[in-house]
Amino acid sequence: MKKIFFLCIIIIIVIIIYITNKDTKIYYLSIGDDLSQGFNENYKKDYGYTEYVADYINKKGNLELLNNNYFVNNMRTIDLKKMIIENIETDINGKKNTIQNALIKADLVTLSIGQNDIITKLILFQNYDDNYIYNFINDYVNDLNELLKLIRKYCKEKII
Repeated sequence: MKKIFFLCIIIIIVIIIYITNKDTKIYYLSIGDDLSQGFNENYKKDYGYTEYVADYINKKGNLELLNNNYFVNNMRTIDLKKMIIENIETDINGKKNTIQNALIKADLVTLSIGQNDIITKLILFQNYDDNYIYNFINDYVNDLNELLKLIRKYCKEKII
């Protein structure tokens, strides 16, 4: 009887410690191209979806950090893959941070990529046939799958 009582006390203490130390803050990482940055149709910086998501999380009192330092204008899928593989470093609040480390820390990742892939392949080259389009789509899907595998290698949380 004493052993059961002692075991129950230990379980209750462990649960209390877990509840009081549970991390509910969200490290939000937004990566990608112009759309992630909030550029509007006139290529002027505007209030983009990254800010909307961050404000929503912040109003709930759960935003730990918004990391939006990995945007590049005209970024393509292969450019983002290269950034992750080369482990690009940026400055966040006076501290050096790499993209792989940011992916590991992130509780939520939003990704906007692909617009520039389509623009460079389909709009700039106007003389193309059906095979060209099918090959482009297959190559693009493969590049996107490789990118998502690479991101999932570091980030185990939701990617939107």
